[in-house]
Amino acid sequence: MNATLTLAMDFLLQLPQDNFTLKLAVPTSAWNEEHATSQEDPTKEPKAYLDRQEMNSVPDGERTYDADDRDQLRMLLLDETVGRYGQGNWTWQVTADQSDPDWIDEVDPDEGNDWVLEVEFVILTPRITEVV
Repeated sequence: MNATLTLAMDFLLQLPQDNFTLKLAVPTSAWNEEHATSQEDPTKEPKAYLDRQEMNSVPDGERTYDADDRDQLRMLLLDETVGRYGQGNWTWQVTADQSDPDWIDEVDPDEGNDWVLEVEFVILTPRITEVV
C-alpha cells in the first residue's frame, strides 16, 4: 500500500505554504502512522507519503487446505497469523496543521486549501482448485 497526499500550490508561490498531516489508523493491526507534508523545493507541491510494502507474506509455492465448505476455507485463509495484517477498518485523516493567512497582509491567497489523496493497494487473490 502506498498513499500520497498532495496539496495545491498557494497562489503565485507565496510562502509559507500550507502544512497538512496524513494519518492512518488500523486498530485491529495496532497500526498507526502519520506524516506531515513537506516540499522538495519551492516549485513543487507539498506532499506527504505513507508506504507499507509486503504487509503480509506471499506464499512460496502451493499449500493444501482441508475444508468442508467455502466459508470454512475462507476462515482458514484469513486467520493465518502471517496473512491477517491490515484487516479491519482503515481510518484516514487529513489535518490542516498550518493553513493560516499570510503574515504580510493577513490574506490567505489559497482559501480553498485544496488537496488530493491517492491510495494504491496491491491485492493478491488466491487461486483455489477443488479436489474431490
